[in-house]
Amino acid sequence: MQPLPKATPRDGFTLIELMVVIGIVVLLLALLMPAIQRVREAANRTVCVNHLSQIGKAILAFQAENDGAYPSGGGDVQWGASPVPRSLNSAGVPGKLLDQDWGWMYQILPYLSQQTLWGLPAGQDATIVSTPIKVFFCPTRRNPEVVRNEGEMAAFGERAGCDYAGNLGFATLLYNGVLHEPCANAMAYTSGGLPVFRNGIFVKSRTLMASGNYRRIDGRLQASDVLDGPSHTIMVAEKRMNRAFIGTGIAQEGDKAGYASGFGVSSLRAGLIQPHVDAFNPGDFVGDGFGSAHHGSMNTLFADGSVRRVRYDIGPDPVILPLWSPIMNNVGMQPLPSPPHPPNSIFVSLFQRLCHRADGSRIDGMEAN
Repeated sequence: MQPLPKATPRDGFTLIELMVVIGIVVLLLALLMPAIQRVREAANRTVCVNHLSQIGKAILAFQAENDGAYPSGGGDVQWGASPVPRSLNSAGVPGKLLDQDWGWMYQILPYLSQQTLWGLPAGQDATIVSTPIKVFFCPTRRNPEVVRNEGEMAAFGERAGCDYAGNLGFATLLYNGVLHEPCANAMAYTSGGLPVFRNGIFVKSRTLMASGNYRRIDGRLQASDVLDGPSHTIMVAEKRMNRAFIGTGIAQEGDKAGYASGFGVSSLRAGLIQPHVDAFNPGDFVGDGFGSAHHGSMNTLFADGSVRRVRYDIGPDPVILPLWSPIMNNVGMQPLPSPPHPPNSIFVSLFQRLCHRADGSRIDGMEAN
């Protein structure tokens, strides 16, 4: 009987076996990827919270050395087409509070281990504004980034951006009976009887008049001016941006002046608009309002130094507040008296109340989570 031939050993996989293995690997990756993304986002959110916590400690340290005063929001952003230079005294030392046109982020640099950058001599403004500060960025959105200005703001050149903004207050301008978010006109000092509300944490220091002299706008804001209490008032939060421009190197609305901005939307936002997740459509305007790259909520620094999440859908419990007080001041609105409510009353959401430092309500921080 003829013996059967012995089977020869094979080297490697057949095409079918290879395809099966690849299919299994792809399936495993598909199952693991969401978990990996969740872990990465949890880590990024933790870093973001840590950055806001460092910012909070820096502001509190600034207050401790300045009789409880908050750093100012700065002065004018630009004069004509040119960005406003840093304010230095006759000895070349940077000013602060009401004597500094650059905003709160620049003013707290010494308390973020950036004393050398803060104190660079005259003529070094371009170096300062183009040096990214790591704690001013949320890793979920982007790495520290320098962006380039074009068009009408080309004179601003390259600017280090920022992902956080100080709380300007509930709203900034009443015009024709409508409250407006911050914009170039609303954030400047307005004459002609237009009420400008700056009822948050950061005030405007000064503006340059046609005479060449400065005009003071607001007085110092002290911790004692936060009548609702620091644990009930937002101090800094993530700002909403358009993800379509991230990584392109081109500055987008709300980020063009960078962290060293004066009193403008690059470093300040108001609470009139509810917070939202970042936009992705290049045509969406996001130069106003708070928000973040996180899903469902943004990280928020309160005036007591605590960092908490605030949901995008916060606000199902509105109250009524008067639109402005009989005597205009930098608070703008006062606690509402007992009914009947005056005709110039409006509904104010929970988020808007958190942005107003003196609306008379003390909101439990847990309501924001």
